Amino acid sequence: MSVDERDAWIALAAVPGVGSATFSRLLEHFGSAQATLDAFARLPAGRTDRELAGITASRPRAGLGRAVRRAADDRRATRLAVEALGGWILTPTDAAFPQRLHELEEPPLVLYGSGDPAALERSRAVAVVGTRRPTAIGRDLAARVASRLAEAGATVVSGLAVGVDGAAHRACLDAGLPTVAVIGSGLDQPGPAAHRSLARRIAGQGAVVGELAPGVRATQGTFPRRNRIISGLARATVVIEAPARSGALITARHALEQGRILLVAPGRPLDRRIAGNLALLRETPARPLVGLDEMLTDLG
Repeated sequence: MSVDERDAWIALAAVPGVGSATFSRLLEHFGSAQATLDAFARLPAGRTDRELAGITASRPRAGLGRAVRRAADDRRATRLAVEALGGWILTPTDAAFPQRLHELEEPPLVLYGSGDPAALERSRAVAVVGTRRPTAIGRDLAARVASRLAEAGATVVSGLAVGVDGAAHRACLDAGLPTVAVIGSGLDQPGPAAHRSLARRIAGQGAVVGELAPGVRATQGTFPRRNRIISGLARATVVIEAPARSGALITARHALEQGRILLVAPGRPLDRRIAGNLALLRETPARPLVGLDEMLTDLG
């Protein structure tokens, strides 16, 4: 990919509302990201939405065509914004783009990151996930699982949320070992405000990564999409504590769909705080997490 095409790819992918389906149809129609932006740059502003609707055979969000046209006016803006934050960008054609993410049904169009991009491609990577409101037992278990995995040479992947995610990340950092945080926002506001210093530590020993451009805030809709990247970067996922409606269950089901190993901590029947764990053990091919030594054996 040429430098100009790469900048155009990044600019087009960063337009809010241009998802994988729209992006693919535009590239199929025009042949490249650069040609797409060139075409929209030539269009009168009033025709852009109509043109986009005709190409995608759908009814795009109002103003989306104009947003694509604006992206064509400054194709380096997103790349320069990421570089100003001290970050980096990977596209699917870059050699450093994680091979495991190519296996996803919908790979990210772009990855934005800070820290060491090599941390994303470690052969041993395990996701550790769970609720934002764990019990003291669950928080301790998350830390012990993450520590044992890291000591065994695995990179722990999680979502930088408060609760289980934070406990897992901190355990790796306290051991002086790398961890990867996948965020559901832009690099300029990684994770909850309470975890900004944690994000900096993670970038110093591993990597913080996401698929959203700087300036994009986390929403309820961005987290489920982030979860497919958490499970996708790992060869296995461990669920610590999850109630019936926990986002960790989305990560777990992504892991199963992606053909990854899924380990789930069992718990007391009728305890709502682990109802999601019990449902996974009852309804899916997940295996129970029965001990730290057994966990390493199950993960090979």
